[in-house]
Order: sequence, then C-alpha cells, then structure tokens
Amino acid sequence: MNETLKTIHGLRSIHGNFSHREISNEDLETILGASVRAANAGNMQTYSIIVVDDRAVMKELCQYVGSVALVFCIDHSRIVDAAQHLGHEFSPKTAGWFITGSTDAILAAQTAAIAAKSLGIDSLFTSSLYRGDFTRVYRLLDIPEKHCFPLITLVLGYPTRKPKHRKGRVSGTGIIHRGKHRRLTTDELEEMVRKYDDPDGHLALTLFGSWQDRGHEHYLDRVFAWWGDGGDDESSRQLLAALMNTGFFE
Repeated sequence: MNETLKTIHGLRSIHGNFSHREISNEDLETILGASVRAANAGNMQTYSIIVVDDRAVMKELCQYVGSVALVFCIDHSRIVDAAQHLGHEFSPKTAGWFITGSTDAILAAQTAAIAAKSLGIDSLFTSSLYRGDFTRVYRLLDIPEKHCFPLITLVLGYPTRKPKHRKGRVSGTGIIHRGKHRRLTTDELEEMVRKYDDPDGHLALTLFGSWQDRGHEHYLDRVFAWWGDGGDDESSRQLLAALMNTGFFE
C-alpha cells in the first residue's frame, strides 16, 4: 500500500476530544492549498471556505471545538459578482447549479481532510450547523442569503486520545454496483443487518446507545426508531427556508 492509500485508510473521525494544541499557520495554508486543487465543474470553483479559529464561535456554530474549523459553502456569489462587473446578467437559480456547487464544495472538503491527515492532523466532518437556530450561521459568518449556502464543517486538530479503532464501513454488495443498480435480496438484507450488529465490525455508532438495553432486536431497529419520521422538526424547516432563500430553487 503506497503512502497516499495509507493516508486515506488512516482517516478517522474525532468526536469531541480535540486537544488545545494549535495547527501551525504553515500547515493550515498547506491544507487550504491542497483543498482548492480539488476537481470542480468548469474550473469555476463554486464554493467558499470560511476559516474559523475563534473557539467560542466554533462552539456556537457546530458544538465541537478543535484547532480550526473550515466551513465549506456552496457559493456562486463570486461568480454572480464577476458577471455583473463585466456587464452580464447571471443568476444561478436552478437545482443543477445547487448540485454543482455541492459537488465542488464536498470534493474540496474531502481533499482538505486527506491533506490534513497526511500532516498528522485529525478531523471531524459534521453537519451540526443545521442543529438549532440556523440563522446563527449566517449571522456569525456574514454569509449572504442569495447564491450561498453553508454545507458542511470540517473541524481540524489533534486528539487528546486516539480512538480504540477505526469505524467500519460497508463494502461490496449494496454499495458497489457493477454495470447496473440492483436492490438487495432478502438474504442480502439480513446479512447487512448482521454486519451492523457485529461488534467486531465497528459499524454501530455510540450515539444511538445500546440497542439491546432498549429492547431492540437489531442495531438498525434502534437507528430507525431514533430517526422516527425522518427529521421533520423545526431545525429542518429552518433549513428548508434558508435553502429557498438562496434562489437556487426559484
């Protein structure tokens, strides 16, 4: 296995136990420099990266605190401003533009995580921006309502302790489809359920607690009971309102 693959296979999420050790400015600039090298549509880089190094702001934004947080936004505002500067009218008001920006932002974010790991810096991807009052994100970061949407946060830092193991991943059948998509058979679904139940596979998340203690037969029973109606709550409604304000879905 070459060094690049070792770095990728060494990626791990650090939940809530980052130390107070700071990332050097040199390493941070190296990570950002690698991030912007990610592939993107039309070489327009329809994203922005907001660097947050104020730990109090970080805590308010995403509940987790590391050395630095990178907020990756779908962002066409720079392109819209450039068009207007040159006397053109350009309004990215379709779902396609939103998907393009989402893809650009996520590719840049994952590249940043890999670059950080290559420097010995761990990370956590979190969507916790969406929890609670979503307007705080726009207020704290001065994000424009139109053509810009905060998508994901990457918290970077050094852990106080190493995780006991890497989280497992489902692979093969159900994830990899060769030639055409195929739904799982009953036997294959049973095998997937078994894999999530297997403690040695490390697929289960601790946030869901012990499913056995809660009377569930399987881990996924606990997951679906937790998710309930799919998250139709006030936070989700605020998120939808912010999405509609961007103009991508006019």
